[in-house]
Amino acid sequence: MNELTPARFDEFFQSLYGYEPFPWQAQLARQVADARPGESCWPGALALPTAAGKTACLDMAIFALACQADRCSEERTAARRIIFVVDRRVIVDATFERARDLAGKLHEAKDDGGIVRLVADRLRLTSGEDDPEQPPLACFQLRGGMYRDDAWARSPLQPTVVVTTVDQYGSRLLFRGYGSSPGMRPIHAGLAANDCLVLLDEAHCANPFRQTVTSVQRYRQWATEPGSIGATPFHFTLISATPPPGTKESFTDGEEDRKHEQLGRRINAPKLAKLAVAQNARGNDALERLAERIASEAQQLVGDDRRAIGIIVNRVATAQAIYRRLGQNGRDAILLTGRMRAIDRDDIAGGLQSLKTGAARDGREQFVVATQTLEVGADLDFDGLVTECASLDALRQRFGRLNRDGRDIEAKATVIVRADQANPAGKTADDPVYGAALSETWQWLNAKSVDGEVDFGYAAMEGIIPDQDELRKLSQQAPDAPVMLPAHVDAWTQTSPVPVPDPDVAIFLHGPQRSTPEVQVCWRSDLSEGDLSEGGQRAIDIVSLCPPASSECISVPIPRLRRWLEGNDETAGREDSDVEGAYVADDSPPQQRRQFRYRVLCWRGPEDSRPLAVLGNLHHGDTVVIPAESRGWDSLGHKPPDSPVDLGDRAYLQSRAKAIFRIHPDLVRRWPDAARALFERFSRQTEEPEDADEDEHDLRQAVSDLKELGDNDLTPQWTWLKDAASALLGDRRWKKLAHPGGGWVIQGSHRVQGYTNSAGTLTSEDDSYSATVRVLLDDHLEGVKSWAKRIGGGAGLPETTAADLALAARLHDVGKADPRFQLWMHGGNPWAVGLPLLAKSDKTRARGSGCRHELLSVRMIENSGLLESAHDKDLVLHLVASHHGHCRPFAPVVDNQNPVQVEQTILGIPMSACTDTQLERLDSGVPERFWKLTRSYGWWGLAWLESLMRVADHRCSEDEQKS
Repeated sequence: MNELTPARFDEFFQSLYGYEPFPWQAQLARQVADARPGESCWPGALALPTAAGKTACLDMAIFALACQADRCSEERTAARRIIFVVDRRVIVDATFERARDLAGKLHEAKDDGGIVRLVADRLRLTSGEDDPEQPPLACFQLRGGMYRDDAWARSPLQPTVVVTTVDQYGSRLLFRGYGSSPGMRPIHAGLAANDCLVLLDEAHCANPFRQTVTSVQRYRQWATEPGSIGATPFHFTLISATPPPGTKESFTDGEEDRKHEQLGRRINAPKLAKLAVAQNARGNDALERLAERIASEAQQLVGDDRRAIGIIVNRVATAQAIYRRLGQNGRDAILLTGRMRAIDRDDIAGGLQSLKTGAARDGREQFVVATQTLEVGADLDFDGLVTECASLDALRQRFGRLNRDGRDIEAKATVIVRADQANPAGKTADDPVYGAALSETWQWLNAKSVDGEVDFGYAAMEGIIPDQDELRKLSQQAPDAPVMLPAHVDAWTQTSPVPVPDPDVAIFLHGPQRSTPEVQVCWRSDLSEGDLSEGGQRAIDIVSLCPPASSECISVPIPRLRRWLEGNDETAGREDSDVEGAYVADDSPPQQRRQFRYRVLCWRGPEDSRPLAVLGNLHHGDTVVIPAESRGWDSLGHKPPDSPVDLGDRAYLQSRAKAIFRIHPDLVRRWPDAARALFERFSRQTEEPEDADEDEHDLRQAVSDLKELGDNDLTPQWTWLKDAASALLGDRRWKKLAHPGGGWVIQGSHRVQGYTNSAGTLTSEDDSYSATVRVLLDDHLEGVKSWAKRIGGGAGLPETTAADLALAARLHDVGKADPRFQLWMHGGNPWAVGLPLLAKSDKTRARGSGCRHELLSVRMIENSGLLESAHDKDLVLHLVASHHGHCRPFAPVVDNQNPVQVEQTILGIPMSACTDTQLERLDSGVPERFWKLTRSYGWWGLAWLESLMRVADHRCSEDEQKS
């Protein structure tokens, strides 16, 4: 049976996991797979108990897309991109793990004739890819914005799962992507608002974001002329045991689920918790007294069937204090906070496999100390739990980690409150994160307790949960987002240049006074504070060799970074929680702020980076690089004791799937002994040796010896060295560059097997300047046209709009016929005039033309008569003018002191124009054209068309580099 129908979801699920889906999963899967336009597709909310298997929504969404792969675009309701949003910094992300597992099984089903193979083939059909080796499903984590970290946006047709946060997705949806370059923001917005299913996990934590996305849904329909961009699904579903009031079409578990052997056991499992009060104290003593009591309670919970104890508190500083106390007591403890680097979190998570739901226990005693980061998305199943008191909704989430699988054990827990918060009338009762809800919850728990205990089991809690009015007092207050007006969206859609004033998107994601701007922070051992003097050019050159990646960074609130920069390490982060977007007060008056004690680099790419002199120069999503000699990781976050300070090379391998070795003295001396011995000689070199060939041979031999090191020579966190060495050995095109600080840098060009998560990273820059192959201009134009036709057709554009997209693609780079541009493409050859016109060259890396070639393209098209075949001439001209992110709404000002007349025959068509295009003038018509098209196609509709055009250009360039 080769037909894929909604009724076969159970078979698909069974083939993937070896067991049948829960009843609610099977029911909802059939509903979304069988939906037609105008019918109920995804419900407004999924009101499901903890441990009900909500991550199966990914399986449902992918199965529905496969079922509808042969539908025309107008009939397809399933989205190609599934955006799973969590409003927490998740440590052990069950959602991403499931997505990655699903993608792997689909890809490995190439030789399987069963239903998994059938689903995979149909996903490839909807992706529009010709390559049978193309993965049917791509998976990405978007946890922290990073310069040029855009791999998730590689293809608008590729079925994709993106697991992300409110900040990262929301900022992209509103044209202000944190960490993304201005030129890429329209692409991100277009892809984030079209052909998407957005699943918001634990929606009660993110009310402003919910309201904002709902406004975007309304504006997408209101601002777009019917049929102008075709049908693009955009569904928004909340996942929460307690959906907000007024939520429509809630879907919940049914009687069959309650009777199900496994799910019923999870729902009905008792989770008894005693209530305890920590004694009063002041200042640091209060923190230590609370940590002492929590650590003591946790150790008392250990028993024959309680070996894995979870500890969840409200502050990073509290978690750190408990972790230290347990270590002093000789206990095996792990500290998990959202203020950690992703690589460190992944390394630690690898040691928690025995704590996953349904996993076999190893019997050892283990304490896991964490902040709110374990409340949502963490598939951990503790035997015992100690938690600091919080709002009732937060506590219910935390108890979702206790006996998650409903095992036959005596699960025990303790809820602890500070004495000063136990009295709602006290001056310190209100909590900075949970407000009055914390003390109100404590009073309610005492009123509901029996012999000092409360049952936090899901079914038991359902029986005592109060009505909506009382429940509102016990829950963390959910602020409202400001009303999103068309004027706000008009401002955001202007990405080049950004208008002044520019509405702050943060308050639309977290509410007024609820968000604090954050930056990404990483450390580099080959960077010194001295490198940051005199404008920091040396520092920029060093960091450019191995640009930062999000997996090596810690998210840090700007006020907290300021305190550290001023040398106030003791108070940095004391009141900091791990709630995404939580407000961190900057309580230091401006006149009292001291000069910075440390020098750091604000990284925004090679051209725009600067040493940080004034904190006001930092923006949400920026990247800050700190010399390792300055330390600071203990104040700004948590670095496990055995983890290297500098993770740059390993992060580069993970994010780009390419190998790099910075053979610098301060890096190599921190490598494992066996690896260090192989490269110490090269790290000391400061210039090319006399016999360069022999030195190159010796270096390759060292890489070969590194690959052959035994398992006993490298700990698990250093095995990436062998992966990188293996990739470099087969790479004859590796680059060996001198490191400004001494030693060398080896950069590989081949992709590393097994590191494919971020392959195909897009950039907003013109890749003509970094190309490694020679491409004729005519060939490039025809290639981009071919990609545009494929992408436009696959995206379901109306026939006329698809034709205009292809026409714009065919003409977008004709301005590269500028003789000055051709001179650079031919390596500065003064005889370049008369040589074949190039779009890309292997002879130049320099950037800068004195002219924007896309603006010259506009003038040459206008003068050629080619627009006669266009259905919407303005759209064609805008797509050409904006294909490097400009002209939204103004064209960039170009210093063109010596204009020339360009006359060339391109694609067999005579074309001419002056390089002094005058398009930067306010009366050029460029802004008026942008606003006219925005009103015709909608804010996100025009961005969608731009993204299709620009991705076609990127994909063609990618293919050219492979040829």
